[in-house]
Amino acid sequence: MANNNSNRDPCIDLWSRFRSGDDAAFEAVYVQNFDLLLRYGAIYEHDVEVVKDALQEIFVKLYNTRTALNESGNIKSYLLVALRNKLFDRKKNKKISSTVSIDIYPDFVISEDEFDTNLSDDDSYNVTKVKGILNTLTPKQKQIIHLRFVENLSFKEISEILHIENQSAKNSIARSIEKIKKEFFK
Repeated sequence: MANNNSNRDPCIDLWSRFRSGDDAAFEAVYVQNFDLLLRYGAIYEHDVEVVKDALQEIFVKLYNTRTALNESGNIKSYLLVALRNKLFDRKKNKKISSTVSIDIYPDFVISEDEFDTNLSDDDSYNVTKVKGILNTLTPKQKQIIHLRFVENLSFKEISEILHIENQSAKNSIARSIEKIKKEFFK
């Protein structure tokens, strides 16, 4: 007879072990998700120290309430939503505008440093052109593009994180790509 645990998602198993009090599982959840959360937090808050403080609060609360946590099908989505909510709450409590600022996010736009330094003039021009086009997208489009293509999240994960319908995420990606193509080939 096959072992049902061998087919179980390792993320669900990790979360379950964490909820049961396994400190190594808690550390693994932290280490596996910290960089992603830090980058995602930069979308909402340009001060990296504020993002780090929010992450610390989230992980302390998770640790202290781990036995009361629900089973989560997707740790990454759970943590991304928790971080977004924490940063929005902080802004709301400080009465600061909660406008999303993605332009400050360094990994979102294409950097010439990511390409061969021996780019032809045409390639350099194209990189600059794409960067300019990305900056014309709405903040919501930039966020969805980032989650889909930089963080490699599924449409289901994106819809959970942003509290939108799955189809809305797909439509936004399609409209964004269409706009990028249209502007690029102008």
